Amino acid sequence: MTISNSSGVSFLDDLERKIADKFPGAFVDKDKARALGLDKALPSFLVDWLVSKFTVGDDVDKMRVKQFVDKYLPDKSKAEHIKSEIVGGAELKIIDRFGVSVNVSTGIHELSIPSLDLTCQTVLPSLIEKYPRLLSGSEWGLGTLSYNPYVGSKKKGSVVLVDFQPFQAFSIDLDYYIDQRSHFTIEEWIDLIIRSMEYNSDKFTFEQKLLMLARLVPVLQPRVNQIELGAKGTGKSFVYTKLSKYVWLISGGVVTRAQLLYDMSRKKAGIITLYDHIVLDEIQTIDFDKPEEIIGALKGYLESGAFNIASYSGTASSGIGILGNIKLTKDHKPVNPVFVVELPPFMQETAFLDRYHVILPGWCLPRLNKDHIVSGLALNSEYVSEIFHDLRLRTEYYRFVEDSVRTKGDLRDINAVKSVATGLLKLLFPNLDRTSKEEFAEFCLEPAIEYRRNLREQLNYLDPEYKIDIADIRVS
Repeated sequence: MTISNSSGVSFLDDLERKIADKFPGAFVDKDKARALGLDKALPSFLVDWLVSKFTVGDDVDKMRVKQFVDKYLPDKSKAEHIKSEIVGGAELKIIDRFGVSVNVSTGIHELSIPSLDLTCQTVLPSLIEKYPRLLSGSEWGLGTLSYNPYVGSKKKGSVVLVDFQPFQAFSIDLDYYIDQRSHFTIEEWIDLIIRSMEYNSDKFTFEQKLLMLARLVPVLQPRVNQIELGAKGTGKSFVYTKLSKYVWLISGGVVTRAQLLYDMSRKKAGIITLYDHIVLDEIQTIDFDKPEEIIGALKGYLESGAFNIASYSGTASSGIGILGNIKLTKDHKPVNPVFVVELPPFMQETAFLDRYHVILPGWCLPRLNKDHIVSGLALNSEYVSEIFHDLRLRTEYYRFVEDSVRTKGDLRDINAVKSVATGLLKLLFPNLDRTSKEEFAEFCLEPAIEYRRNLREQLNYLDPEYKIDIADIRVS
């Protein structure tokens, strides 16, 4: 936290001072971010970037922020004025979530631009080839727009995306980040990450903070599949929507096999190949088109990372998360001990559930209020997002886990615990050369075993053939 003396001068506490000292250029004052008072809802990584870009001395130049936002991040109230400029011949640049879809009837790639409330526009094919994530329907970046009065054989004008640069504010030195870990205690490092998730680390117990960090495991470790069930308002989806542009969140609506895995009519792989983690949020509100086909295809993918649709065979490294709200007692325990029955019926099949790695006990977390929101210094959200994305490619952490544990029993238990423990290791002890097996056991292995046990217990409730005890996994 930050305190002030009688003259109004701010002093940083020990952790904030250490953040500023060890991560110069990569931290942001979250109070300044909130004080911008932006009318437009933006992800944290973009707001943090604005603060960093327009901070002069100790203050944010709010006028320059406003001018920049008005020019490059327009809201819909200015949409008609901007469209008039483009149609009049101007070539304009804006920052937005650009999305591209294919019109099967015409064969044309159609562009959507939310801030201008425009759909059915066009995009240069070369940009789609260079930036395939545009086809996911939501890619933040700087787009250059112009106007073409003739599209195809019909004399029908269209706004055209002629250039695009994905939003990336940082060039990451991952080894530097790893080296800085040694300057923080485990408690400080946990608080640093919690703060960077935009939570006030002082308002949670140590156990709650570890649970909140477990939400990040699929962002750092490929093909980790998690379920989190708990009360409404505990921030289950917040971290995914705000922290990382490498996560795709589906909340409500209809989900199809073509969207997730492979679209046979377009001959295009689905979003599972484009993102680090796919999150099915508020799972009870999502409609699945032909759920038996989706579950059938997902079983193979959840098991091996491969999927087959008709004659197409694909692979990906994305994890698939499930978030849902369940009924709790007054003491914040699930009303029904078999709480997975609150999932959609087709997801209650044990063969499907067993392919998930863990269930996070979201019922242990409090409903968030304004006191839970961070104030003061934290790492820039975009910086954290890029660090976590790069850590996915580091394989030495899994080797450390393999060399540090001995196992006996169910192979799915073992693989699940190893994968989740590896993600926690990357998160909490990126500096492997200074990590003891005792620390690994306490903060990585034991939580992974506990979260897997939650899933194993549910499987046993549903089908007694699944033993309630998980495999024997311990530090060697």
